[in-house]
Amino acid sequence: MASNFLRLAQPLLQRWQIEIASEGHGQFEPAVAFRRLRFLLNVSLKMRLNSTSAQLLLLKCVGDQIWDEQTCIDQGIPQIWFDELVENYESGFDNDRNTIYVNEHVVNQYRGVSDLHIALKLAEFLGIDWKRATSAAPGRRAQVEAIKAELDEL
Repeated sequence: MASNFLRLAQPLLQRWQIEIASEGHGQFEPAVAFRRLRFLLNVSLKMRLNSTSAQLLLLKCVGDQIWDEQTCIDQGIPQIWFDELVENYESGFDNDRNTIYVNEHVVNQYRGVSDLHIALKLAEFLGIDWKRATSAAPGRRAQVEAIKAELDEL
């Protein structure tokens, strides 16, 4: 089992230059290594994305919010999705809807993921043709609502 785990985990271990030393009496313990690797990848067994959890996450999307990294982690967004979708946003002060607020305070910059992009990724995961569903939607909120409407068709 230990050699199988190492064979599967080796690319990740090398990529992040993680060294998992032997525990105890010089023997490799896969359970300890797995816990360390899972911690480092910030993956929780209860946060595995499946059809049900994806649909529940989609229902939390509004279309005009930005989820920071901790919110994404807490909600069960896979880290690889966060890394793919994360952007640094800047407030636009020409219009209030272009201004970013954190706890009712204006901020100039904010790092996170648009919940519209999360909704699109979830739709793709669920097999929803989001391009067709959102083609006539006039704005971000309407696009998310159009994707949510497609949940009834699943």
